[in-house]
Amino acid sequence: MSRVPEGKNAVTHSGKNESILVVEDDKWARSFLRELLEGNGYKVIEAEDALSAVEKFGHHGSSIALVLRDMIIPKMSGRELCRELACIHTNVKILFMSGYPDDAIRARGIVANDVTILSKPFKPEELLSAVGQFLIVQGTLKSFQ
Repeated sequence: MSRVPEGKNAVTHSGKNESILVVEDDKWARSFLRELLEGNGYKVIEAEDALSAVEKFGHHGSSIALVLRDMIIPKMSGRELCRELACIHTNVKILFMSGYPDDAIRARGIVANDVTILSKPFKPEELLSAVGQFLIVQGTLKSFQ
């Protein structure tokens, strides 16, 4: 699995008012992500589960530049959520976060090997670097279609 740069190798990026849909079931983690991203120039839309993510993504459509989501969230499998989002907007960019080890994720077949995952816990600059990279390059949804 591809990993984002860590520590000194991480290059932070400031947002230009891009909208990011944060899909995270942990209230405190969602709050941290919101504060960090908004404090660095991004707009944040929050979803606490997959159904809420689909609803909010459908409402905001192509104005969402990136979906930042926890690997395991309630109410829908990760693959189902990615397919639902792709049905709404085919060019969706998704950056995954996970507290699970790579081998556990790979063994469960949750994502393809070429999908980038941001490992929790991460440093603020690692998140900002990953977000900046994803806004510049093509997202990773190809593995789910």
